[in-house]
Amino acid sequence: MSLSLDPAFSVLKDHYVVGWKNINGKKWVGTSYGCDQPAVGMTNGAGPGNMQMFMLSPDGIVLHCLPGFWHPEDLEHELQMGRVLHRLWKSKSSTKAKRTMFKRIQLQTMRNLPRAMVTRSGWQGFDAANERNRLKMLKTGRTRDTFFYKDGKPTRIKPTSTVVHERMAARPFVRFSRFDTAMFVDYGRKYYDNNQRVDEYYGKKPKEQKSKASMTGKRAYKAKRPQEKGKKKRPTSRPTSRPTRKR
Repeated sequence: MSLSLDPAFSVLKDHYVVGWKNINGKKWVGTSYGCDQPAVGMTNGAGPGNMQMFMLSPDGIVLHCLPGFWHPEDLEHELQMGRVLHRLWKSKSSTKAKRTMFKRIQLQTMRNLPRAMVTRSGWQGFDAANERNRLKMLKTGRTRDTFFYKDGKPTRIKPTSTVVHERMAARPFVRFSRFDTAMFVDYGRKYYDNNQRVDEYYGKKPKEQKSKASMTGKRAYKAKRPQEKGKKKRPTSRPTSRPTRKR
């Protein structure tokens, strides 16, 4: 959706050759939307397993990668950085110097991102919850790069823009055929349907709750409020005959 909107569309049209590749069946691919569902705007980086936008040099070197959905203005910002990295790759510097500069550009760009872009890089609620659960399951001493830490303890979750730039900084000028996409997009939940806003795994329906009216017999009895001690039980049946009134 963002590819066809300005300012991203103009940069793509003037400076990139756009292509696509079907990744259906890859081990990192998640599930969210069907072909008959409309696309919706989300936060930057949401749905990382469903789509990845690679910026490549003509000889197949990964300059940058944006997993998931990105807003047009934020995509344009990253596309411009991809152009800078392409000029660096074509330069006559040594491979070692290029990779050092690659890392520096990624981290410097991350630190100077527009505030609005960082705000749009917040997490979907279910993605953030999944990250926190994964953090809890880690063994002592292990960490997740999706969190900020202080004194060895996690403080808060990082914006997705920070996660992406830090992970790219650790992959300087990697050939596309060797890029570890599965590890790169490993954050958030793999299965969800944001159109329906259902926080359930894809293909599973929420458990139906049975109403009290449908409960019968022994189960209905257990559902009643227990009677307090010391209070007499009120009669449930009416007398068969009325008492005569004295005149």
